Amino acid sequence: MRWLGYLALAVATCFSLARFWPTREHVTTSFAGYWVVARELREGTPVARLYDEAFLSERMRAHGIGLAEVFLGPPTLALTALPVAELDYPRARQAWVLGFSLPVILASCLALARRGGPGVAWAMAAVMASPAVGECLEVGQVYGFALGLHVLALWAAEGGRFPAWAGLVAAPMMATRG
Repeated sequence: MRWLGYLALAVATCFSLARFWPTREHVTTSFAGYWVVARELREGTPVARLYDEAFLSERMRAHGIGLAEVFLGPPTLALTALPVAELDYPRARQAWVLGFSLPVILASCLALARRGGPGVAWAMAAVMASPAVGECLEVGQVYGFALGLHVLALWAAEGGRFPAWAGLVAAPMMATRG
């Protein structure tokens, strides 16, 4: 019976990906802001300038992003997009969603389902099929990253395995909460 829950989770993941895939080239809020800020940090722009709405809007236009974005998170939030900042926007967004966010969300759901049994697997399938996850993927939010850190911290803290590691894993999640 457990395999049915895992199958449902796989189908739900495919469903979520299918909703995201047609819009993969679109410029959307959230990731576009992270990407531009990460590029600016890489190029040496002073962090304080990135909190100036007019400056950030001008830099977004200079990078080909026609959206207005206000950067409200801590500077560490932009570091989550630093690994893909060298790529052009469409490739960076694809790499972020398909190479990072979706695998982290799926691995987290699988870890929770494995730990919690068939009922949790079905619940995780419902989560993956939800419009909220599709929206999170479409706009490139960092919530998949936060979920992965939660699950990793939970694993490290369970049974007193690695309590210090649990804290170290949770620390970036606290720093990236924007």
